[in-house]
Amino acid sequence: MHKESSKIEIVELPVSDWKDFKEIRLAALKEEPQAFGSSYARDVAYPDSIWQERLRDSERKKGVYLFAKLEGIIVGMVMGGRTDDDKEAHLAHIWGTYVDSKARGKGIGKELMQRVIEELGRDADIKGICVTVNTEQKPAIKLYESLGFKQIKTMRMKMGDGLEHQELEMEKSLR
Repeated sequence: MHKESSKIEIVELPVSDWKDFKEIRLAALKEEPQAFGSSYARDVAYPDSIWQERLRDSERKKGVYLFAKLEGIIVGMVMGGRTDDDKEAHLAHIWGTYVDSKARGKGIGKELMQRVIEELGRDADIKGICVTVNTEQKPAIKLYESLGFKQIKTMRMKMGDGLEHQELEMEKSLR
């Protein structure tokens, strides 16, 4: 482990810390709108109960919501889970991966991804994990490939910036 990573802590947030979740999610949508299917305008309008419910889902193991703290400050997040369609296909999806631009280059994204893969992989029914990434986000693609994700297909999708982008679907086999 390199020197910087000793300050990184990967945590789940209790529902009482929903404001911290909201803050990092909105920062992600503002800083990297082309990376998310949702938009800042949409998510900022959510009532507090939505943010609290999402963290409750994590507590109930209906999804995985992990956060990276660097010297006690939340600087990153990753979310993962399954839809009914995912369950039929024995898959899970990772979404909402983000590391604050000031905290990049310290291995935080890799630690978040390794933990979410580990958490999702505990479910023996999950045979693979998918992630979709904007093809312009070369560092993210490189990270996912380093963790064993393979490129499956590309597609055009409207993203949080309101524009269509080329998206790359990647999948990692677990079993």
